[in-house]
Parts: sequence; C-alpha cells; structure tokens
Amino acid sequence: MPVPPTESAHATGILDRFRFLRDWLGEAFKSVGPEWAKALAIAVALIQAALLVAALLFEVMLHADGSNFAYGIATGDAADLWWGDILSRATTYLLVVVPAQFIVQTFELGGEGLIALYGGLFYGLQLITYLIAISLAWKRYPTLLVFPAAQYALSSIMGYGFPSEVLISSGFVWISAMLVVRNQAFSIWFFLSFLALVFSHELAIPAACVIAYCAIASFRKAGAPVWKSVVFVVAMLAIAAGFTYARLIGGGATSNAIYVLDPRRLLNHPTAWLITASLLILLAFWLVGLRFRFMKTVGAVLGLFLVCVPVALHLSQIEINFELGRYGSARTMVGGALLFFVVLMFTRTPASAGPTGRSPEAFAAFIPAAIVSALALAAGANGVFIADHRIAATAIEDFVSVPAPQGAPEIVDYEDFLDQLPAGEASAVKRMNYLWTMRFRSVVVAPDYSPGRIINESLPYNSHCQNAGKADIQKGMIDPHTADLITRLSCGDQQSQTTNRSDADARSYGSTRER
Repeated sequence: MPVPPTESAHATGILDRFRFLRDWLGEAFKSVGPEWAKALAIAVALIQAALLVAALLFEVMLHADGSNFAYGIATGDAADLWWGDILSRATTYLLVVVPAQFIVQTFELGGEGLIALYGGLFYGLQLITYLIAISLAWKRYPTLLVFPAAQYALSSIMGYGFPSEVLISSGFVWISAMLVVRNQAFSIWFFLSFLALVFSHELAIPAACVIAYCAIASFRKAGAPVWKSVVFVVAMLAIAAGFTYARLIGGGATSNAIYVLDPRRLLNHPTAWLITASLLILLAFWLVGLRFRFMKTVGAVLGLFLVCVPVALHLSQIEINFELGRYGSARTMVGGALLFFVVLMFTRTPASAGPTGRSPEAFAAFIPAAIVSALALAAGANGVFIADHRIAATAIEDFVSVPAPQGAPEIVDYEDFLDQLPAGEASAVKRMNYLWTMRFRSVVVAPDYSPGRIINESLPYNSHCQNAGKADIQKGMIDPHTADLITRLSCGDQQSQTTNRSDADARSYGSTRER
C-alpha cells in the first residue's frame, strides 16, 4: 500500500521545483551568448554616460532630497547636518559628499557649480563601478555580462533622478560578484568592494550575503586551506559588526519593511508599468511559439521606437507623471533585482527542459528583446522627467534670484509661488513634488546662495531642525543669517512663515517621512 506523502516531502518538492526554475532561468540568461551580452553591456554603459551628462547639464541632483544634500554640502558641514543620521550608508558620504564638499570650499563654487559637481560625482561613481565590473568579466566570462545589464534595465535606470544611495550599491555588488567568479574573493580588492557594498544601502545586504556565501563555497571548491576560509569569515563578521554598530548608535535611516514593501508605493511607477506591458507582449509571442531572429539591427529599431513611447504619451492628453516611483518604488526594485540576478548568476546548469517544456536556450532569444525594451522605455521616460525637471528648476531659480527686499529674503508660501507661475511651469513644479525641499533649493540655486525669496512649505522638517544646532556652518558658503532663517523655517517657527496651515500640527516631515 503506497504511503501518502508527508508535509515535509511536499515542502521539499516545492523547494526542488523552485531550485530547478532558478537554475533554469540562470542558464537561460547565460545562453544569451557573449556577443549579445557584450552589446547589452555597452548599451547600458552608453545610457549611463548619457544620464551622467544630463546630471552635469540640467541640475538633476536638485531633485527631491538632492536639494537637502546640496544645501548640506554648501554649509560646509554635511556630516553633522545630514549624514550623521545615516552612518550605515557611509559609502556615498565618503566617495561623493566628502570630495564634493572639499572642492566646493576650496574653489568657492557657487550653487550651479556645486550641483553639477555633486551630480557628476554621484552618477560618475555609478558609471565607473559598472565599467570596472564588466571589465572583470569581459574577456574570461563575457556571457555573465547579461546579469548586470538586466539588473540595470529592470531597476536602477528607473530610479534615476532621486539620489538614493541604493543606486551606488549596484556597481559594488557586481564588482564583488565578478571577483568571486574569478576566484579573487580573497583579495584586498574584494574586501574593499564588499565593505563599500555593505555600507551603501540596507537593501543591498541580501545580495551581499549571497556573494559572501558563494565566496566561501568557492574556497571549498578550489581546495583552499582552511585558514583562508576562517580569515574570510572573520573579515565578513567584522564588516557585519561594524554595520550593526552603525545602526545601533542611531546612524541608520528609518526605512522599514512596511514602507519598503508597501504595494501603494511599489505599484506607483508609470515607467515600470510600461516596461511590464512590453515584457508581457514579448513573452506572449514567445509562448505561442513565434519564431524571430532578434538581430542587433532589430534591437536598435525596437529601441528607437520604444524610446518615443513615453515622449508621445507625455505630449498627448494622457496625464502620466514620469517622476512618480523614482524613490519609494525604484529603490525596492533595485534591492530585489540585485538579489535576484546575483542568485541567477551563481546557479548550476539545469536539465534541458523547463517551463512549457522548453530548454533554457529557447528562452534565451527572449532575453535581449526584454532588456532592450526595458532600457528604451526607461530612457524615454527619463528624458521626459529631465525635461519636466528643467522647466521646474528654471521657474524656481528665476523666482528666487531677485534682490532681497530690505536686505532680508521674502518668505513666499509654496501655494502662493505656484499661483504666480504660468500654467505650464506650475504643472511641471507640482509634478516634481517633494515640497519640504523647496526652502533648501531656494538657497542653493540663488546667486551666491543669497535668495531674494525663499519658497517655503509651512510644515516643519524635524531632521534638519534637530541637526542644525550641531552643524558648524561658519566655515561654509551660506550666510549665517540665511542658514539661521532656514533652520527656523524647518523647525516650524511661525513668525518666519507667511502661512500657518491648520494641519501643520498633525503632520511633520522628517519624523514620519521614511528615507
């Protein structure tokens, strides 16, 4: 009489199917081939370079919290003003903020130079680390280049504009992963890259754990002496202890699982929906057995067509705000994509048949088309975002760059500011959102950091209010009286406000807003 399967046996069956699907997908990506993998890697590098140029020319780093961070750099004490609260993300501070602050203070750069420098360092670091990662695999493991390309196309590019530190994580993830593949995990370069990875953003920690596990497994596979594994594990534990300490002493952002996984934020990303629709169409073609040879010329034509789709939607009567999702949604997607594609890259070779009874090689034809589609749609959406941002930035800069009445800036309520703009400019400003950054932005974009007007949202910003007393702004570029006024506005000083809204006591940016 046959024995019915137990619950554990059922669970084991589910795990086996999950492992098989994971390995099958990993092998499908590796079956894309070296030529397509290299072409996709180059395409990603070119897009990153183009977006870097856009950051240099169009003040992209002013968007959202970028205004706050730029203001902190201009004060000369960004560490106490902002970064002391997020020590667990020290990589961005050390590699972007510190050199930016040094150069600004040394050469006495104005706001325009500061913004370009800050954007160049932030997006330049991403490009440099990406190029290092693909160079590690270019000759010996070219098929693996598809994984960082896919991760960028399906996540990082959709976060462009918002200066989230998780965008910095990607390059260090792939440098560390490629060093493991090259059997160079026991090297100073791996430890430095892994350290930078761990202290880049909390959402990259799961991918870091997978890389550390695979590094230890590579030692065993290569027959390395036990002492090497012991030293490696001790080094990993030391890095983990340092990260934990940074979090425990209060040097960590207030992100939590509820916020990060909140579907209201995850699903609020128009670009992601466009990409999802295109991938479903391509997948339907593959499932029904449509055969086509996706040559590079076909990919170029498809890419050029899809780049125009977000632009056409923007110019039509359809109201789509391509700014949405660049923070709350995109950063979660980046963390998930890093984990997903790192796991796929370290898979075993599966059996020949998988979902729908087809081999991984058959699915490989779908992958370049999917990556090209995602890159093209996201690039088009980024172009629309940059154009909108530029309109809003110009409107704000023109508004605040006037002589100060009676030597002191005029405080203008955000809604009153909108009422004074032409309809098109007001619409662009509203699409950019992030009202609490307006007071900081007003100072940064003004000539010599001396605005004649300060645009102000009357809600306080507790993070700045609490830290301003610790910052030494005397050594910075901003006049102490202006800095003091910004602090009083951030603390909700109603005597400095033009408006006192009825709900100001019920809400407070900085205490409830998650970073």
